[in-house]
Amino acid sequence: MSHRCSHNHSHHDHDGHNEDDGHICNHSDSSGTSQTLDELSFERGVWGSVVNNNIEKLSSQLRANPALANTADTSGYYPLHYAVRHHDAKATLLLLEHGALPLVYTESGHATPLQRAAYCGSLTSCKLLIERSSNRTMLDERDSDGMTALHKAYSQNHKDIIDLLIKNGCSTEIKDNRGRLAIDCKPK
Repeated sequence: MSHRCSHNHSHHDHDGHNEDDGHICNHSDSSGTSQTLDELSFERGVWGSVVNNNIEKLSSQLRANPALANTADTSGYYPLHYAVRHHDAKATLLLLEHGALPLVYTESGHATPLQRAAYCGSLTSCKLLIERSSNRTMLDERDSDGMTALHKAYSQNHKDIIDLLIKNGCSTEIKDNRGRLAIDCKPK
């Protein structure tokens, strides 16, 4: 099942978006003169603040309405998904401090912020998510492909994240939907 992403970004970036998770990007150029209502909502919302690295605006938005930390955009992504994808430790910490749940799932792909952080190589975000979560099952959550954060880290050969996940109790025995252990996802 593919998922179209039609939100506007100030730069065209595919970190964390790939065909493997069924995500089809359809970003529009922010230099254009017209935007859809979804694009305007994204840019003005907490998601745009995270993507544009506007910590001051994000802080103000969260102070005014802490519930925004757990609000998905029209594409089904939460602010934490964007923060970890962009290696933004300040935004990740700010969201967590304002009550963002570390265990939320994308609408398409059923990916968690920890899986995104592990895939994108954001060691600091992985540490923050693990430290700030009381739900230890988060480590072994599976996406729609049956992959855990450890599978994601191995698939990108992020050794520091692999070590962190294993040290914190992530199972090495879980197989994805294709019957692969996490170590089997390591690039050849």
